[in-house]
Amino acid sequence: AGDVIGVIGVGQNITELIAGREKLAKQLAISNDELRLFKVEQACSASVREKFHANLNHKLYTPLNSILGFIDLLNGQFYGKLNAKQSAYLRQIEKSGNQLMELINDLLGATNLEEATIPLNSKLVKPEEMFRAALTAMANSFTNKNIKLLLVFGDNFPDINIDFFRSRQIVLNLLSNALKYTPSGGKVTITVSRENSFQIRCRITDTGIGIAVDQQDKIFSQFYQPSRLEDSSFFGAGNGLALTRRLVELHGGKIGVESRLGQGSTFWFTLGRNDMEQKEESATSAPVIKPAVVKPEMECIPTANGRRILIAEDNEANMIMLCALLRTRGYDAEVARDGREVLEKAQSLKPDLILMDIRMPVMDGIEATRRLREIDEFKATPIIAVTAGVDPWSWNQLLAAGCSDRLAKPIVSSALFEKLRHYLGTPEAPRCASGDAAV
Repeated sequence: AGDVIGVIGVGQNITELIAGREKLAKQLAISNDELRLFKVEQACSASVREKFHANLNHKLYTPLNSILGFIDLLNGQFYGKLNAKQSAYLRQIEKSGNQLMELINDLLGATNLEEATIPLNSKLVKPEEMFRAALTAMANSFTNKNIKLLLVFGDNFPDINIDFFRSRQIVLNLLSNALKYTPSGGKVTITVSRENSFQIRCRITDTGIGIAVDQQDKIFSQFYQPSRLEDSSFFGAGNGLALTRRLVELHGGKIGVESRLGQGSTFWFTLGRNDMEQKEESATSAPVIKPAVVKPEMECIPTANGRRILIAEDNEANMIMLCALLRTRGYDAEVARDGREVLEKAQSLKPDLILMDIRMPVMDGIEATRRLREIDEFKATPIIAVTAGVDPWSWNQLLAAGCSDRLAKPIVSSALFEKLRHYLGTPEAPRCASGDAAV
């Protein structure tokens, strides 16, 4: 009798274990289903955020693009001299436009920082080209404030593995801070040296107001604000420096600041990723330093002798602005308002180069580029994609479609003309530009 009772007790324990295991299996299956659902919801949420970010970027940068472009045109005084009051008003408009761009950059940067990753399109880049692109974009702003801008760069630098446009944004963010807090008559110097076989070190030194010691370890924090907004010793309120730090770290670099109140600041960072094979230089001699001052373009500029540019753009203000800007340099500018019209006008006009807006009605710029590349006479025509900074199309997608290069909105006139010089050659005969801005 005692043996039977023992067997019954064991049987009860086994039955309970089996029931518990089945219950646990059901709970695990439910958890796995919930996890899969959560991942799907996360992916959908990320997709929605990406689309929202891209659309917001496009909506904000499109009107800002025309504002800054018309400012460039008026500053060039291509249509007659401005009187003192007009010049003063224009300076105020330019100041407001630049402040608006800073706010938009901070807003879009905040959206980026909230996301898990910021994609990088890294490739081997000549570092001097990236720095000079940033300086060219900022040259007029420094000149207008009477601040000397210097680039000190060594020889024999290796190509470094970076995202060209996001690295340029790092430099632009730090230059914007230096410009804001350096008084008229001051100086900002960019010194670039070799850190190791795959990295460079950049130091941006200004003669500005400096940063209080107790704020130096906080200024790279997202949304950090000083305790007193009127405190003139505060440097870089907002989100720009937080995004700058994020971009530097994504490139495998570090960033920091050295400063004393009233004696200026030096922001430093290293740049270059070690996840691609890079050529080692055998020479170990110290680089020869060659200082260079970036100067704005003169009013009397070279003319392009009628080289024909087809502008694919659906925004009326940007059409007028780009046509006027190109015609001041002697380019023959024509407009297509959607992708289908691009195909038609390209075949009738035979342009030397096409500025291809990517977001257009009827047919987008990517599809229009693909179709043009299928036509023999346009296989070698330079096609420059014009996109807002975080449009969802990667550089690889644009390359696959057949784009030769890309230009980010808001378009900086000096960057635009540098692209044209690269693809169409240096204009020949100089002249003082003038002409009608009508499309």
